[in-house]
Amino acid sequence: MLKTNRRYLVHLLVLCCIAFILSTTSEKTEASSTSVLLAISIDHEISNGEVFITGKSNLPKGMSLGITLSNPDISYSAQDYSIIVDKNGDFKSAGFTLGGKQLHGSFNAELIGPINDNWQSPEMLLLLKAYYGKEIKDSIPAFLGDSIEVNYTVNAGRISLENSHLFEANEKTAAFIQNFCYAFQASFSCDNLYMRSDTEGKIAAELGHKVKGPGTKYNKRCMAGLVEALDDKNDGLCQNAWKRYGCFGNDIPKLIQGSPFSNDDGVSCKYE
Repeated sequence: MLKTNRRYLVHLLVLCCIAFILSTTSEKTEASSTSVLLAISIDHEISNGEVFITGKSNLPKGMSLGITLSNPDISYSAQDYSIIVDKNGDFKSAGFTLGGKQLHGSFNAELIGPINDNWQSPEMLLLLKAYYGKEIKDSIPAFLGDSIEVNYTVNAGRISLENSHLFEANEKTAAFIQNFCYAFQASFSCDNLYMRSDTEGKIAAELGHKVKGPGTKYNKRCMAGLVEALDDKNDGLCQNAWKRYGCFGNDIPKLIQGSPFSNDDGVSCKYE
């Protein structure tokens, strides 16, 4: 009787082990069958002077995404963190501009989709557990959860020739930069003149590259403008610069303004 009970217990233990193995295998098979390889692509479109980041994916409807569009060469960075994936997996950002003007040049678009409860609903987090792929990165710090991250280069093109006096031809662009650098130097040399900190960034955004500095396309012409201004320092530099580039300048108005630091009644203006 004792041997029979032992034999029965052994058989029962073996059956339990087999059942556990089958159950575990079933769970793994079920998990793998519900896994989803993330598919996502990014593009852009330009409409009415605005740059929109668009995309297609197999992400669930209602997922929250964010976009940062940047170009460090012109100190440009803008975000849209209110993007929602639609029922087809498509998404589209708000329009990006530079102070209401169309962007030009090359920009990096960084898409993020944080997988945490600060960005996603509990229901969405459950759906996202099934996704895997190279675009899903570990967040730092780790407690923030994983995040979908995709980078894309936006080529916003050149400014249309008919829309700006700056870009009718390469020579005219070079001449403009030479004038800019003359005004830039005058703003340093003349106590009564001042160039706003955002003026150079606006012009760089229109050009699609830096205005001045080593390695820039028109650096030689910029240097020519700087040297010309230094040569004029004792020959009417300040009056000449104001006449040509001041708020009511004859050549390129509003590159410089009256200094707010040296005169209480200095004339102010903004380059547009």
